[in-house]
Amino acid sequence: MDDLDYLPPAPTRTLPLAVMVWFLANVLAAVAFSAVAETGQMSDDLNGAELFATFLPLQLGLIAGSFLFAAPGGDVLRALRLRGWRPRELALTFVGGAVLQVVLVAVSNAIGLELDSAEDLAEQFSNAQMPLLALTAIVGARFAEEIFFRGLMQGSIERTSRSWIAVVVVALVFAGSHFQWPELVPLVVVGL
Repeated sequence: MDDLDYLPPAPTRTLPLAVMVWFLANVLAAVAFSAVAETGQMSDDLNGAELFATFLPLQLGLIAGSFLFAAPGGDVLRALRLRGWRPRELALTFVGGAVLQVVLVAVSNAIGLELDSAEDLAEQFSNAQMPLLALTAIVGARFAEEIFFRGLMQGSIERTSRSWIAVVVVALVFAGSHFQWPELVPLVVVGL
């Protein structure tokens, strides 16, 4: 079998479904936000536990949607590039991503570009809630985004384009999906 046989379906089929998954996952997060937030509260006003309750449905929605559409009737784990991952590779992915974020924040601050969102997010979690921050930002976000962006979207684009084109397109979509325009360039770097 050709390697393309294991990738998610072609972009003309998968990308509209991926957009729907992304939208519905964000709707789930909005519903969760309305359940935990008091009238007039913004996300900046929530504590760590409330943020965790808001992000969890988003992350689970991205994962569930990716599993649903990645390989109809086929090997979903292989289509999403999850088959064959070793614990060491997973650990390196999570640690490497966290280190890259810290380095990007330091470099951005050094050149005068303030990346406040990561620091602001961390401040909303008390010391006792730090495990929830780790689950939300390091484990949950990385896992959900890897499955959705790398597995579903990038795999689908690779069916009809070169791998480097798929990587660049998905990095741009990843960065744009965060709606943090001042941080667009660092998010593209993280996406790449």
